[in-house]
Amino acid sequence: MVRIESVRYDASGDATIVASGGIIFFLPFERIREFVASAAECLNLPMDAEGPDAVKALVDRLIAAEIDFDPEDSLIQCLSRIDQEWKAEKKGLELCARAEQSSQGLTKKLVARGFSPSTAVEAVRRLVEAGAVDDARFASIWARARAEGKCEGPNQVAVGLRARGFGQATVTSALSSVDFDALIPRAVEKEAKRFSKRHTRKVDQEELTFREEIYRILKAQGFNASLLRETLGF
Repeated sequence: MVRIESVRYDASGDATIVASGGIIFFLPFERIREFVASAAECLNLPMDAEGPDAVKALVDRLIAAEIDFDPEDSLIQCLSRIDQEWKAEKKGLELCARAEQSSQGLTKKLVARGFSPSTAVEAVRRLVEAGAVDDARFASIWARARAEGKCEGPNQVAVGLRARGFGQATVTSALSSVDFDALIPRAVEKEAKRFSKRHTRKVDQEELTFREEIYRILKAQGFNASLLRETLGF
């Protein structure tokens, strides 16, 4: 059985609730009323608490009642859920501070760190709401890094974005943030080096078949066809 023994509030209004057996639950200020609603239902009281003092009084009344709860009781489950979502949100913020995150990618990382799928989803939803996670922003940053770092064309970058779970609207927006035309000279140079390595004989840089192969490869990657022809001297 679980009995709520004490509660303390910090300067921000966040609450730490201590239960029997050394169990500790953390309640962020903005979610205390969610717990209080569950407590009011447990005590069969109307949920009419308004303001911090009234909320604290209701929590104090719950503690004074010295009720032994089953761990599966709705009130304990409410405390546990809010506590876990807060911890997941905190971990998510830490990951966001290290690098830009996508909602799908961050959810997977939180699950991999031991949070339940539902907890991870809710934590990420709150981070999206707060602006810490932004899929459109992530997609644009990823697209630019991929294109400029690997000289990949729009078709390749789009495949990478879709593989990360982004929809067509987000993919289109991300691709529009990349100047693929400016990458064509580098892309031609990269493919020229790869072409030379694939052939044992020395390649004449003006040989038509050589330029045609580079044109075919880069056009398939989505680069501008007319600019490719101009760059390759067709």
